[in-house]
Amino acid sequence: MFIGGGYISFEFAHVAPRADTRATIPHRGGRPLDRFDPDLVDRLVGRTRELGVDVQVEAEVKSIVADSTKFKVRAVARGGEREFEADLVVHGAGRVPEVDDMHLAEAGSNGTLVAESGQRIFNTVRNGSKKADIIRLMERAKGATLEELMEATGWQAHSVRGFISGTLGKKLKMKIDSFRTDKGARTYRVKG
Repeated sequence: MFIGGGYISFEFAHVAPRADTRATIPHRGGRPLDRFDPDLVDRLVGRTRELGVDVQVEAEVKSIVADSTKFKVRAVARGGEREFEADLVVHGAGRVPEVDDMHLAEAGSNGTLVAESGQRIFNTVRNGSKKADIIRLMERAKGATLEELMEATGWQAHSVRGFISGTLGKKLKMKIDSFRTDKGARTYRVKG
């Protein structure tokens, strides 16, 4: 049993089914990982349940009692009491991630970068990375030419185009304008 629906509990809970072990995650809130993108969390919870992990929301643990062979965990879940038995209980709630060297404050307090255009890019862009540099250049009113993006990243043209189409367009679902300048230079711009 992994108490608390934080990332530590989910990481360990994903190991359990692969080791032929049942796992339960009681979480006292209505949605685990509440500081993360709700759509991604819903997908994670769904996949976790598909693996056979019992994810219990609105289940506040009230006591843990050990006997000679097992732990008995008592929780209040949606108004009623539930008791779980477990061979092992791990407190996975309230852990602080070691991310000081990631400069997340520069990307937003929760690791979310909000582009100047207002599009939100969740936990996928590290400030100062090539990805962030490309987005910053493409957010300018005039956009960024293919040559400017190649110079900024050191990538070849096909790599830049693939990144814009695959990562920004398909993966991050950003809306991108592609057009030619008066001088015929291929230019990309984040739609506002």
